[in-house]
Amino acid sequence: MVVLLAYKRYITKDGKKLGPYYYHNVRDKKGKIKSVYLGTEHPDKQGKEEVVQKPHPFLSFFILVVFLAIIGGLFFVVQNRAGFLAEEIKENEPNFEVDQILIKVLIKKDEFIDKQIRIMNTGETEDDFEVKAEGLLDIVDVKEGFFKIKPGQTKIVNLNFTSVLKGQGIEQAPGVYIGKLIVSSNKFVKDIPVIVEIESKAVLFDMNLNPVAKDRRIPQGDEATIEVRLFNLESIEPVNVEMDYSVKDLAGNTIITETESVVVKTQASFFKTLKIPPNLRDGNYVFVAQAKYGSSVGTSSYLFEVIEAEDKRDFEFAGFCRDDVLCWSLSLVLILMLFSLGAYFYFYFGAYLYHKITGGFAQMVGRKIPAVKVKKVEVQEAKQDGFFRKWKARRARRRERKEERKEERRRDMEEGKVDELREKVAREKEVSKLKEEMKNLKERESIEKEGKERKEEEEKEAEKEDERWIKELR
Repeated sequence: MVVLLAYKRYITKDGKKLGPYYYHNVRDKKGKIKSVYLGTEHPDKQGKEEVVQKPHPFLSFFILVVFLAIIGGLFFVVQNRAGFLAEEIKENEPNFEVDQILIKVLIKKDEFIDKQIRIMNTGETEDDFEVKAEGLLDIVDVKEGFFKIKPGQTKIVNLNFTSVLKGQGIEQAPGVYIGKLIVSSNKFVKDIPVIVEIESKAVLFDMNLNPVAKDRRIPQGDEATIEVRLFNLESIEPVNVEMDYSVKDLAGNTIITETESVVVKTQASFFKTLKIPPNLRDGNYVFVAQAKYGSSVGTSSYLFEVIEAEDKRDFEFAGFCRDDVLCWSLSLVLILMLFSLGAYFYFYFGAYLYHKITGGFAQMVGRKIPAVKVKKVEVQEAKQDGFFRKWKARRARRRERKEERKEERRRDMEEGKVDELREKVAREKEVSKLKEEMKNLKERESIEKEGKERKEEEEKEAEKEDERWIKELR
């Protein structure tokens, strides 16, 4: 067989020039000449291309084993975590119940009042219990602080609230005193807020507090509006009443204070806006109001809860898994699983997509494209253009839908802010209206008082004129 020189050819299909394709002629023993296809590269360059390293033959098996091991570990961790959580909940479950969640009493100066609480043992064994008052040692007296309760039984504990300890010479000034009652067993501790309002013996002005919002929970940095209704109990003439406001925690510490003077005829109604500092610790707090006039002191209080702001409640991985070995283990397993899946996707799904899009899977794994397939690949080049157009169109549609969703969320947020602003403006208008009514009332009262005084002066002048006229007649 004799091999002749190589030559190249081009093919025109659908207006496109494809090639070059290299051939050479071979003459057999009978003298006939045949054309043999050599490929798309010149014969002198063939065999010089760089071969990409093939994937390891055991890579698929290794990734499968790692994936199964991770799934098994994940299942084990989840099962054990559920068991541990169940045991932890059982250990922290309270073994008693108290019939009071808040104790609030009102007593007069130099007086006392008795109250009772009931403690029920809901555990399975007899337990020791202790009841003590914190922050109100000179006001609250627990009659029996230590006792035992059998399972299913209830203990009645008597509490004495007093404003004066005559034997010790201690007398509490009128005001609002805050503390808590601590009920504890060997397994659990429960705190009950205690609010003691001590008023003067004679109260000329008293009040009610009516919060505008129904929810007692206020986020940090937010505002709460409370309506204050002040009553003139003795129907005395309109006077200036000193109003003291404060916010205290359950330890009795004062957080916020404010003072103002209010004119009251029969009753007055106004609104107080309570601004919660953004750095105030979450928990229970008490809003205190006192009406003072001379020796008269009237009190009122309102218990509310401060919660974390929404921007502080975002998920934090470190905070979520702090001091939790199972959580860290589960997170590590998930990271390894994602890494393995990424490697598997890169070596197999990535190669498959690359082959579908460019037809280059054989080059990526270091294999040559057989000569019989070159023509098929080049013929399909026109089809690849349509695939890319469809792919780009789908991406454009996805971007448009994403932008539309973002715009909808932005509009919803703006509408919510507009509604909040409208509510705030409505509240401010209502407050302004009430202030205007108070101002008009004061003006009318002033005008009536001046008219009355003028009338009295005119009557006195008329009486003097009558007396002078009678004297002249005599």
